Amino acid sequence: MTLESIRPLVHSAKPGQNRTVTGRLGGDPDLDRVLDAVVAGSRVLVAISTRSLSATAHDVTLPQCRALATLGQLGPQSLVGLAGALGVHPSTATRMCDRLIEKGLVRRDPADRGVSLRLTRAGVGLVRKITDARRKELGAIVAQMSTSERRELVRCMETFRRAAGEPGEGEWALGWWD
Repeated sequence: MTLESIRPLVHSAKPGQNRTVTGRLGGDPDLDRVLDAVVAGSRVLVAISTRSLSATAHDVTLPQCRALATLGQLGPQSLVGLAGALGVHPSTATRMCDRLIEKGLVRRDPADRGVSLRLTRAGVGLVRKITDARRKELGAIVAQMSTSERRELVRCMETFRRAAGEPGEGEWALGWWD
């Protein structure tokens, strides 16, 4: 099945109808419900992430923000190490880091093998500011949930995070700077 053969299924739903691409492909209905919920939740999270970038004076894209957060999490990295952590080609990571260096958010240091990329103090501050903006907006949403819904959300998100191999908030190493 190609994207072109799926597109009519996606665009054929009328307002008020609940048609999903996965449901139309004959998948497992339980899995389809889970995927629908995760995709809908991810739209909310991406929107919050995007808005949190506008809370800063820096012109940083979402992928650049991800690179900054990854350096904050992992500490100094080689270019190849950062590219691997981001799942991008090293040439893409090079261009991204060049822009972040121009903005004073990342710096290159000589290392035994090539260079080491690390956040500057401004980079650490930006990651914290963006994270604070996200937490504030997420807090407003979570505040509307009951205590039992919050507990269930924590359980589900922790399970999801572990399945994705993402470290928890307490495991982040933010504090790497010049």
